[in-house]
Amino acid sequence: MSLINNKKLYVITSIIIIVGVFYVGYLRAVAPTSNSNGSAKTGVLENGAIKNYKTIQIGRATIQAELATTEAQQVQGLSGRTSLATSTGMLFVFDRADKWGIWMKDMNFPIDVLWIDSNLKVNYIVENMTPASYPTTYWPQTPASYVLEIPVGTIKSDGISVGQSVVLK
Repeated sequence: MSLINNKKLYVITSIIIIVGVFYVGYLRAVAPTSNSNGSAKTGVLENGAIKNYKTIQIGRATIQAELATTEAQQVQGLSGRTSLATSTGMLFVFDRADKWGIWMKDMNFPIDVLWIDSNLKVNYIVENMTPASYPTTYWPQTPASYVLEIPVGTIKSDGISVGQSVVLK
């Protein structure tokens, strides 16, 4: 009888330890971190997916931006989301400077959009890009390496303008 109880105790203890190890590993995987150079942070966003972030300084504005670095992330963008919190955004990081077009497909809220060149200067702005504007595509006048989507009104409230320097932290 005690041999059966010892086996049950061993199995239960083993299961608890295994679950605990996996849980601690999961917490470490999704906890916000910083790269050795402090360039990007990770954390959990939607549906448990791990996302990368960068802090962006433009004039008076400090934006915590989710990075869209893959084609799939860039195609999805902010589509389907219900809102964008103050001082947050999405930074599209492209592999080369080009005239990258932005549209409002499947968007549920208006945004301000900045195109940023390879020298980290704002080179084009569209304020109050609305969901009703789809299927219009907005194109910058000059090539950009980055596009930043931010809450509507941020450009005006923080005095962001073409030619301003952008700091990626």
